[in-house]
This record gives sequence, C-alpha cells and structure tokens, in this order.
Amino acid sequence: MATSTRWAIDNHVLITELSGDNTFDEIYNNDTQILELMQSSADTVHLIIDVSNIDKFPTKLGDIKSSSERYLNLHHMGSVVVIGINNPILKFLSTVIPR
Repeated sequence: MATSTRWAIDNHVLITELSGDNTFDEIYNNDTQILELMQSSADTVHLIIDVSNIDKFPTKLGDIKSSSERYLNLHHMGSVVVIGINNPILKFLSTVIPR
C-alpha cells in the first residue's frame, strides 16, 4: 500500500491518498497521521480522502470505524469528501461512518 497525507491548504485542508492493498495497521497508522496533523491546527480542518486507486481494503469495519473516529470526533473537524469510491466495502463503510 502507498499512503500520502499532507496539507493541501496549511492548517485548513488535508488530503490523504490511499492506493494498492491495505492492511488495518496501515490504515490505523494513516489515521494517526491525520489525527496528529489535525491536532496541530487550531482551525477547522476539512479532509479530502482519495481512494480511487485502492485495490483491497480491510474487512474489519468496526476497527476501521474506531480508528477514524479518533479524528472525526474532534471539535474542529470540518467536512469530509471521499473521492473514487468504487470498492463495495468502502461504499458500505461510507454509510456506517456518517459525517
């Protein structure tokens, strides 16, 4: 798997890109990076997630939900936009983790 998370607009908009095969540990580590970047900002932070190049995604949806809720529940979490959802598990997950 390859992940990339960076500020698209410093302290306001994060973009994270996931591609290839993904394990839960890789997703958790990426979520930790998102959390740390969000905690470094005092402003509302919006998140763009690009999953258009994902081949496989972990099936432990409860674990994935718990991992992402660490940053989704921050008081300064803004909008979340997911790009390229063509994986059935990701489509389902997008309905389980509302934002």
